[in-house]
Amino acid sequence: MKMYKNGSLAGSKTDGHEPNALTRSQHWLGQSAWPDQGYFNGTIAYVKVWHDVELQQSDFTSLYALYKTAHHFWDFRVCSTGSPVTDSIAGDLIATPTNGPMCSADGPRIDGSDDYADIDD
Repeated sequence: MKMYKNGSLAGSKTDGHEPNALTRSQHWLGQSAWPDQGYFNGTIAYVKVWHDVELQQSDFTSLYALYKTAHHFWDFRVCSTGSPVTDSIAGDLIATPTNGPMCSADGPRIDGSDDYADIDD
């Protein structure tokens, strides 16, 4: 499994396990499913999700193009504080800011205390 940040390889793990393909009851950005792990502290500009697609390094050089083959895409840089952000590809999933993340041109500011986005299922 490989993790990319801003188009560059940030880390990889060859002895780990891929996440299970299952229906989850919560879909959060900025909050862990485990209560002892706290909240994310930072800014999330946008999130893209692919299903059953292995991306190569060359794919990441053009990741910022809006019209890639992502199945879901939330552009948090266009959010309004307190307003949900709609998936702009499928149009069927909404990310709702919870506990007051403040929006900016860089995306919502998640305070590391209790802010997160809840993606409906």
